Amino acid sequence: MGMDTATGDRIFQAYRAGLLRKPGKESRNRPNYPMLLSLVVRERFSLKQRAIFRRIERASWQGLCAARAGEPELAGRHFELAQKELDRLDIATECRLLGTSVLRAAQAYLDYRESRFEEARKRIFTAMDADLALGQDEAFSVLELHRIQTAHNLMRIDLRAGSPERALALA
Repeated sequence: MGMDTATGDRIFQAYRAGLLRKPGKESRNRPNYPMLLSLVVRERFSLKQRAIFRRIERASWQGLCAARAGEPELAGRHFELAQKELDRLDIATECRLLGTSVLRAAQAYLDYRESRFEEARKRIFTAMDADLALGQDEAFSVLELHRIQTAHNLMRIDLRAGSPERALALA
């Protein structure tokens, strides 16, 4: 099931407004991506699956923060914790896909920082594929915002890798 042009345009405009918006009192009352995703997870996942996803999300976030801080070993340890949760036998398909999306996008940033551009691209595509698989269900339409962000990250990877033509073609 594809997205109509009007919905796509609204999602892009919301994404663009979010990039330009300055933090302030009025923005605290507006729903943001993490808040909207949390609502979907609460609605769609059982309590057990929510707990698994939250551990994946937390470890991925901590790994991303460590990567941003220039601590690749610490980032790797956090990513390993998230991967252990993804490897559980009792994880539901939707939880595995959403966890994969979050973890691979975070890992791609570490690869990007360490100039492993092809690995970063592979991880971004894996995250986008997981988003797309979930996006077949209308409840996960919020993931369009994540796909826009990952496409933006893919352009950054291509630019830094010395492939401006590929980045421009994606744009």
